[in-house]
Amino acid sequence: MSNDIEFHYVTPEELSAWIEKKKSFFLIHTLAGIHFQKVHLPGARNACVFEVTFLDQMKSITEDKNAQIVLYGSSERSMDALTAAEKLRLDGYQRIVILK
Repeated sequence: MSNDIEFHYVTPEELSAWIEKKKSFFLIHTLAGIHFQKVHLPGARNACVFEVTFLDQMKSITEDKNAQIVLYGSSERSMDALTAAEKLRLDGYQRIVILK
């Protein structure tokens, strides 16, 4: 994957405001299921970017390519959420943001 595509980011404070305002979005934990089971944000769904079936996992969450999707992984330094964002954008998803 290349870093040619630019993505928007959302801060934890902004995400908290979205939740408070009941904004419609899908919160996606991009790490392995075992990590998701141990720790994840409330309301998050799991789609592991490291699995070949990542896009199928996302389609089971939403096939709406215009749905707002918020991705997060282990940290800002890791590439998991960014890699997931690139894969989703290449598959046609339009409204992708990454949690800082």
